[in-house]
Amino acid sequence: MKKAEIKKLYGGKHSCGLHTLQVQAKYLPLDYADYSIFWGHKQGAARQTNEVQPQFTEKFYRYQLNPSIRAAGTRYTLLSGRDLATTIADMTERNPYYVERADFAFDSFTHSYDELRRLNKAVRWLVIDRFSLDNNGITMDEDGSVKSMFAKSQSPSITGKPKRPFENECYDKTKQYPNCGIYARLELRCLDAGGTIEEAARRTISMLGELLTEDSYNRLIEYHSNILRDQWHKGVKRSEWRTWFCEHQWYIFSLEQFRAIVGELTGNNGEYAVKRYNDSCTGMPWKKLTSVTLISRDKLSAYIERLQACLRAWLADYLRGLSDVQRAGEDEPDNAFDAMSDTEIDYLAALAAEREERQRESQQAFLEYMEELNEEDPAFTCWLYEQEWFKEIVESIDGGKYLGEEQLNRPQCICSFGFGNPETLEEMCNFDAEIDSLMD
Repeated sequence: MKKAEIKKLYGGKHSCGLHTLQVQAKYLPLDYADYSIFWGHKQGAARQTNEVQPQFTEKFYRYQLNPSIRAAGTRYTLLSGRDLATTIADMTERNPYYVERADFAFDSFTHSYDELRRLNKAVRWLVIDRFSLDNNGITMDEDGSVKSMFAKSQSPSITGKPKRPFENECYDKTKQYPNCGIYARLELRCLDAGGTIEEAARRTISMLGELLTEDSYNRLIEYHSNILRDQWHKGVKRSEWRTWFCEHQWYIFSLEQFRAIVGELTGNNGEYAVKRYNDSCTGMPWKKLTSVTLISRDKLSAYIERLQACLRAWLADYLRGLSDVQRAGEDEPDNAFDAMSDTEIDYLAALAAEREERQRESQQAFLEYMEELNEEDPAFTCWLYEQEWFKEIVESIDGGKYLGEEQLNRPQCICSFGFGNPETLEEMCNFDAEIDSLMD
């Protein structure tokens, strides 16, 4: 991989983020379809006491949270920082929790495990060197190929934080889930997270900045050169040195190291021996060891800086999401006007005053009309008086002033048509005969 390609690594959507959380809490909900929450006691973790974390006044449990998206039969797609903040809030139902451990992952959708293997192996070794980890190795697939490489500690207790604050592992995801869309995953596990996701991310970024120094890089090269020397003297066939170096190429990191060790072990000129080796791989360009496939200190430094940059960007996105969650969780104001500006309050007050004035004018007009009606014919009863909906309107306007119980006994003029009535309905309504004929 060229140095220029490193700047593009982990630039895709959700290619960097939080993979797993280990938290301590009094209680968390347990039944979710889209994420996974495991009780600590299901994993053999003992019930914790308030002596472990003093901010909790009662006993609490240890939980594992996996806020990843399910796909291809496994949780593998990382959430953006903003989505993770919302997801964690939903998973915990806003219950308080203390973050013990946070596993951050970097997924490659474009470069294979082998393309990134040398870079990730160097980072793994630097973590081992920096934190004195003692449980380190690889896992193999059935065909003998490397499936993952890890750097851990034999220390059984997480309370031994100074001994193992970080762990590291790199997977060939196609070996686990061929259709997941991820080729390689690098995990950086912060075992002393400090209580929050934000603090765990900051500590991981800081840790990455401490890994690579001139001395640590020299120790990296010398450590693997010693392995090559040991393996060579255990019985290599000198006539097959090129095949031997091809089989042991993962112990070679820099072009300078390759020139030095191949010259030392074969007795040949280092420059010429490297050229002969690469010429023998003409039909297998992926096996050539050149400045493109090997890593210099500058290339390794650029890779570590890229990991830091991606994690910083993710953290900034997470903090924006956390701010959204906190605003959404704030208590609603007791009075809606508390959340308004003075201008908005004045505007609403003017609208209310205008509405009240219109209602007053409407009520006054109705009362005047009723007064006039009673003055003209006190014995006259309008047919509207008998309608329930009209009674409700009058009751709501003037409390029934013009519709008392005594009015129910008044004669009903509009409904008094009968066979003995001298006026017909047509005459009373003053129908026009021509218009009436047209309507028929």
